[in-house]
Amino acid sequence: MPETENLILKILTKNGLLQSLASIVTINIPVLSLEKEVDKTVESIIKGIEKAVKEDKAQAIVFGCTGMSFLLESVKEKLTQKGIEVPIIEPLRAGVYTAVSWILLDIAQSKLTYRPPRDKERIK
Repeated sequence: MPETENLILKILTKNGLLQSLASIVTINIPVLSLEKEVDKTVESIIKGIEKAVKEDKAQAIVFGCTGMSFLLESVKEKLTQKGIEVPIIEPLRAGVYTAVSWILLDIAQSKLTYRPPRDKERIK
């Protein structure tokens, strides 16, 4: 939704990623309405991706909501039919697979940056 654009821009700026953003294209469908008319939702997403890729020169797409997860395969299929082959990052899968890969690699956050809390007296 358009009202999330400023939040997204702030997060990207804070994390030094704003220079990697081609555009933000909203489909104007609230999360709870994504499943009501799936075909309409998929078409809106396709139009948004076409704009981002063709007009804004986007090289990858990031879904803006985990509520869109169930649409990933339908969107990929329709894009392929239109000859648009662009990676689509689905945030839920990306987050889960990142966590799994950190576990498998035995990696954790930096203990120098994120120090454990100090011992403190506990009163019972």
